[in-house]
Amino acid sequence: FKDFADKLNITLSGGKTGSIRRLKDQMSRLFESIINYEYINMDGTSQKYSTILAEEQCLWWDSKYSNIETKSLLETYIVLSPNFFNQLMQYRIPLDMRVIKELGDSSLALDLYMFLSYKIPKLKEPLTIKWVDLHAQFGSSYHLVKLFTQDCKRHLRKIHCIFPEDYGYAKIEYKRGALILYPSK
Repeated sequence: FKDFADKLNITLSGGKTGSIRRLKDQMSRLFESIINYEYINMDGTSQKYSTILAEEQCLWWDSKYSNIETKSLLETYIVLSPNFFNQLMQYRIPLDMRVIKELGDSSLALDLYMFLSYKIPKLKEPLTIKWVDLHAQFGSSYHLVKLFTQDCKRHLRKIHCIFPEDYGYAKIEYKRGALILYPSK
């Protein structure tokens, strides 16, 4: 657990406002989630799925195992649901933990990095994405598209610095009202 936190640049601390409590809360929410997703095919038909992430979990902070003597004897584990695991394997996206660590203080930056990591390798030609559409996908906490766009541009510059073009990362351009992604080399 500590190694994972270190990779994400999270300093572990206890107490009511400590990072352990926040990480525990986020992991519990994640593993208890039900995810709904939809694939829209080229012919306009769609497939919709719902899946749970974890069928079973035993985490070292479970209150039923709070006795200090038993903590060291219990194994911490998470069993992913077969459906979720298969979807992960079929549609996997290679992500670099160093980049995640660098961007870790911003959920928008992480969303953009993961979106680009998924989208860019599949591009055969330039793709224009309207800021309004990106806002609908990633900007629920922004009331104004203009503010969302400004933050996106700031995060995209940072992402581009981490993965410049000569490392195979695509060229990104801005035009009025849109972002243009180009295929990687």
